[in-house]
Amino acid sequence: MISKEIIVIRHARSNHNIRKTDDLDGEISDFGVRQAINVGDYLSSEFDLKDYSFFTSPFLRCVQTADIISKKTNHTPIVDEKIKESLNHYNAKVLIKNHKEKFPNFVWDSINEKGIECGPEFNEHFLNRMFNFYHDLPQKSIVVTHGLPAILLINIASNPMIKNIPVWDYSIDNCSISVVKKGRIVWHGRNLYNEFDYNKELYYSDIHDLHKK
Repeated sequence: MISKEIIVIRHARSNHNIRKTDDLDGEISDFGVRQAINVGDYLSSEFDLKDYSFFTSPFLRCVQTADIISKKTNHTPIVDEKIKESLNHYNAKVLIKNHKEKFPNFVWDSINEKGIECGPEFNEHFLNRMFNFYHDLPQKSIVVTHGLPAILLINIASNPMIKNIPVWDYSIDNCSISVVKKGRIVWHGRNLYNEFDYNKELYYSDIHDLHKK
């Protein structure tokens, strides 16, 4: 399991993140669009992604983020319920729509046509679904998910014996990039300079060091 290489991306900034909506399945913000564009440009410019598969949570903010990035990297995103948000800090249930009509290029095979109902779950169930997701991943993968699932996935990839869900610590920002290569966390929550358009010169030496590890 630790031989896998994964690139974990938290969804772009959403309107829910900035309190513009109470909709838990809301869209990404204008700044979130910029973030996703920069990440897509960055990955397509600096990474060799030809052997990578691409997965995303079914929540709209993840689907929109994955759509923008995948158009830059030329991948077909696979929607997977196992990397959906953890809603244990909410008391209500929410219906996550199947967004196949808006994003027909995605693979929606595992998502019910009527959508999926999400709500609080036992920690053991959350841990197990993330373990199951990681176990089924191909050798190399890009994953667009949420903050806590991202932290947990990074920990699972670097420590297959983990038995507890890590505490949310704000270390994974919107559209940050984390890289785990063969059990080693190379990047954790790497942020781009999203106030500016992508510029290769800002990142060349940094990405060069990553490829050497």
